[in-house]
Amino acid sequence: MQGQLILVRHGESVGNATETFTDSPEVPLTELGCAQARESAETLRKGFRPVRLISSPFRRAHQTAEIIAEALALPIEVEPDVREQNLGDLHGQPYESALHSPGFREQPIGQWRPPNGETLSEVRERAVSVLARLARAHPASDVVVVCHAGTIRAVWSFLAGSWDVARGINNGELLVCPHSGEHFGEPKLVTLSED
Repeated sequence: MQGQLILVRHGESVGNATETFTDSPEVPLTELGCAQARESAETLRKGFRPVRLISSPFRRAHQTAEIIAEALALPIEVEPDVREQNLGDLHGQPYESALHSPGFREQPIGQWRPPNGETLSEVRERAVSVLARLARAHPASDVVVVCHAGTIRAVWSFLAGSWDVARGINNGELLVCPHSGEHFGEPKLVTLSED
């Protein structure tokens, strides 16, 4: 039997709804975000057997994890290194402001650094370290990690060996990463229903 790390993107946040890079880790979920979290929780309850539930410390991820925790009867463990990319000076700005940021169009996606922020490659380094540790600890079990689009994209690029394959995923979606404890298989995206 193999293990699975199930990366869940948090439900829609107020920042997502307004297409604004959040200016604080305390930005909450919207009503839609709570509904997406409930759907994620139901998908996890029906299709997986998680033994641990890990969450980013950011409020939107933790609120999503609280909804999942209730459905799965698991405690939440906070892991700072699966937090979202630090976007530096772009925090509080509209998404489109990234297009005009120095180097955005010229740099490869993993190497672009927002002014006073961090690259997705740096996010990948810290997040993959956490996931490798979880995989070793649970080689034959499911573990849920509630985090962020940038974090999941960074991890996906590592598992796929390419930034071209990895993409941002929608709120509430799951990226299932099978593993043996030491080696990862091909990740699979689980989308939410369109209803």
